[in-house]
Amino acid sequence: MSIRPPVSNGKTAPRLRLVLAIVSFLLAAAMLAVGIVQRTILAPPSSVDLAVTTSGSAPLTVIEGSTLQSHSGRQTVTINGSDAVTAAYGRAGDVYAWIGNASYNLVSVDPATGQLVTTLHSGTEATVPDIADSDLWYDDYRDDRRLQLSVTLPAEDALLIAADGTEPAPSRVAISWPLDDSTPWAGPLIIGGAVLLVFGLVMLLIAIYRIRSHHGPKRKMPKLPKQKMIRSVRPATRTPAKGGTVGAVIVLLAVGALGASGAGSPARAADTPSPTPTPTGTATGQPSAPVPAVTTSQLDRIVDRIETTIGQADSALDATVAATRMAGPALELKTADYALKAKDANASPDSPAIPADAEIKLDLPQQVSADTATWPRSVLVVLAPRGASSTSSPSPTATESATPDPAATAAPAQPFVVLVLQQASPRENYKVAYFLTLQAPVPEVAASAAGAAVLAPDTALLSMSPKQVATAYADVLANDTASASATAFDLTSDNLAKAWGKAAQAAEQQAQAALSSPNNVAYTTTAGTDGLIALATTDAGALVTATVRQTMQVTPGEAGAKVVAQGDVLTLSGVDRSDKGYNVTYGGQVLFYVPALDSDEPITVLAYSQGLLSAQAIP
Repeated sequence: MSIRPPVSNGKTAPRLRLVLAIVSFLLAAAMLAVGIVQRTILAPPSSVDLAVTTSGSAPLTVIEGSTLQSHSGRQTVTINGSDAVTAAYGRAGDVYAWIGNASYNLVSVDPATGQLVTTLHSGTEATVPDIADSDLWYDDYRDDRRLQLSVTLPAEDALLIAADGTEPAPSRVAISWPLDDSTPWAGPLIIGGAVLLVFGLVMLLIAIYRIRSHHGPKRKMPKLPKQKMIRSVRPATRTPAKGGTVGAVIVLLAVGALGASGAGSPARAADTPSPTPTPTGTATGQPSAPVPAVTTSQLDRIVDRIETTIGQADSALDATVAATRMAGPALELKTADYALKAKDANASPDSPAIPADAEIKLDLPQQVSADTATWPRSVLVVLAPRGASSTSSPSPTATESATPDPAATAAPAQPFVVLVLQQASPRENYKVAYFLTLQAPVPEVAASAAGAAVLAPDTALLSMSPKQVATAYADVLANDTASASATAFDLTSDNLAKAWGKAAQAAEQQAQAALSSPNNVAYTTTAGTDGLIALATTDAGALVTATVRQTMQVTPGEAGAKVVAQGDVLTLSGVDRSDKGYNVTYGGQVLFYVPALDSDEPITVLAYSQGLLSAQAIP
């Protein structure tokens, strides 16, 4: 007797594959359903959205940085409600200093409800100047009817909103903060469900194939006795194709999976492009620490605006236009240039020129308190032709710029110029108070991100107090080595001293006395009355600005003779000869380096400019 192994009927494996396919379809459906629900019904909100509507006639609305920091993330501010919409941002102290006595709405978050609320702060000013293009802001933006900003303002900054200054501020303000609306399990569930769906489909197809290829057992049956055949007529029946129902299920599941994938990642409208300012403020938690009066990006815009305005004024010889960006001794010399050039187109201006395609080589802003209104404010800037280099650290010298590489350019290099900018009050723009040509290296100064301390005019921390420097220098120009202050100054490379000093005066006197009709020449050199500025250097010294004036009086050397005017004196005075003579006034702007109290270094003239201010016949 022999034992045979059981013979398989060929149906077990296809049935197992069918079971696997069904289980895969069920799991795929469950995973897809859970993933889709996470992406739709259970999806968290994508942002926190708050809005408020202001009322009243206040021309300004303020949103402090602390309000914008109520929720984490980048803030999107949408403003509308007026024909013109303007927004500017800067340090909160600067914003409130600009507002001054004007009425304004303050937008804040109610701690009880978490909603935006507005509070009216009444002031004595119902209208204000247009806030656009003020030098006080980090940046500003304007649009018609609706303005949207994407910003990240720290708590110590503030956003200022206005229409045009005369109309009420835009009435509706909305703020949105993004939230993390991600669903980390939705993606894996949908992908896993799709994989199981494909696996189940493969198992189903294999099972169907195996069933069709095996039509049951193929054993030889014994012959049966023949019986009478009975035929019957039946209506034909249609047998469903094998796998048809299953195929329909597969199609439905596939369509469902595709729909699930689309629902899980809905298409979003592209964001409207919006400005993305990145302000620079003081460190959080240190509101009283000193900060620079301007940031680097601020100063770049200010210098560009100044350069554009001065260029327009130079082209039109318009002192009124120049006065919008110049003041003090710089404007005085520029105005004299215009008066001279208006009468003689070939006259050469005495005021320096900003180099073509200039770039900032050094910037030294004044330090100010972050939470205290401090004005006036000053910034020292050194401008040079783009690409000019210097071996003098950290700032360039005029001597080096005057000897360019002949292989690089055939044109003479422009000298480096120094602009000393001043902002008189929060609502005024920076103006050039001193416009000078650099002639010596600037000592090491603080980084622009830190700024320089402003020293008092009578400080005793320097080898000479700033208020005494101009007077002492004028005395040296008038008396040379006989001056008590002669040893305090380095005159060896001082071009202004060579042009205005005792030797130059004596040479002119001798030349006038040698004329066929000799003239008498008398000089008076005095310190100017223009406001001085003293910015500290890192070696405990200071950069000090000042002005000097020199008046030359030319009178006839003989009775009955007349003084004949020539050149610029004739052009400005309009009188070709005078029997009493002429009074000619020159103005000088000077930037000094004054060393520390315990230093043995002399005071050095770093930069200067000088020129003819007026010429008149003596009445």
